[in-house]
Amino acid sequence: MKDSGMRCSTAGMIGSIDNVSRPLFLDVKHYMEIPPFLGGRFLQVLCHKMSNRKIYFLLGVHAEMIKLDNVSMAYDNGVTALSNVSLNIAKGEFVFLVGTSGAGKTTLIKLIYREECPTTGQVLFDSKNTARLKGKEIPMLRRRIGMVFQDFRLLSQKTVNENVAFTLKIAGIRQKEIRKTVPSVLKRVGLEHKADMIPARLSGGEQQKVCIARAIVNRPPLIIADEPTGNLDPATSWEIMKLFIDINRRGTTVLVATHAWDIVNQMKRRIISLSGRGVIREGVREASAL
Repeated sequence: MKDSGMRCSTAGMIGSIDNVSRPLFLDVKHYMEIPPFLGGRFLQVLCHKMSNRKIYFLLGVHAEMIKLDNVSMAYDNGVTALSNVSLNIAKGEFVFLVGTSGAGKTTLIKLIYREECPTTGQVLFDSKNTARLKGKEIPMLRRRIGMVFQDFRLLSQKTVNENVAFTLKIAGIRQKEIRKTVPSVLKRVGLEHKADMIPARLSGGEQQKVCIARAIVNRPPLIIADEPTGNLDPATSWEIMKLFIDINRRGTTVLVATHAWDIVNQMKRRIISLSGRGVIREGVREASAL
């Protein structure tokens, strides 16, 4: 295009059209039909020009963070967990992963986290094939992913402060930086007043907040939450989801595997639905319609 030198800005960021990834041209009348997961932080550049008396928008989206290309996963016992799954998750997206038990949600998460390697196909994280990572590169990959679990997996004999600090210690962060960082993260999740308590003295919601603090303290670009509200009451579940919304608004990619259809339906974010070992539907409609 001749307009490749046009400069545009949004949210205080300047960029040129040359640097836009996968541009998409839409007539202005279609702009309001763009689904929510193509809005907000997912848009990198928004600019317009006049052409034949029509206004066009150039939408530049973030690059891919996760890509599964014809991925199949079969275990030694003969069970096929995933079959020919292909999907993309872009940087800055908020995505729900839904499906019945045994649909392959946990397997998909293990593949992204490099706990498993696919039988066939490729799993790419920031364009790198995770199956080809060397042994010393796998921990580096995992430090870029904050994990939040349904059963919390906190260190029972350590305080809230120590549980969150542990992530930074194993990453080799200096103690001075740890003492500075951990209190600010605990304040962010509303637990600064519980820093010296052990997990057993906390409610389930508070334990999950510790888990979230532990996941974000190292500022990873991706958060994966596996059934994060499965053991929580509805009110507490929404508190947890609000934290994930805040994390996503700050630019972190968030992938939530869940059975909480009420939350999925109300939040109206992108949905990837797994069933029968493959991706069966994507969209932002109510999960009950998928």
